[in-house]
Amino acid sequence: MATPDPVKAQVILADQDRLQDTCRQFEAVSRGEKFINSEPLREVPSHSVKLKPLRAVHLSQVEGARDQRDRVFSLLQAYNNVVMMLSEQFVKWDRILASAEQRKGTAA
Repeated sequence: MATPDPVKAQVILADQDRLQDTCRQFEAVSRGEKFINSEPLREVPSHSVKLKPLRAVHLSQVEGARDQRDRVFSLLQAYNNVVMMLSEQFVKWDRILASAEQRKGTAA
């Protein structure tokens, strides 16, 4: 059974806002299509082949950086230990000297 034209018109008018909004969205998609299908984006797969060796170099550099970080961390720990031991030794010597000076002062 066919729907009469006045009923079709009422349905269209009732959904006019939604239809216009949908139309605007389709127009926005159409405008963006030229960016999606641009030449640089179509060339991405060919660039992927060129990036593969760079990826390997980058991973190697990351590993080298980790090793370097670990070596620096070890050296800093060793340095801190040496400084702490020297500080403790200086404190001991200071006590010995202070004690000797005190004995010398009371003996004189």
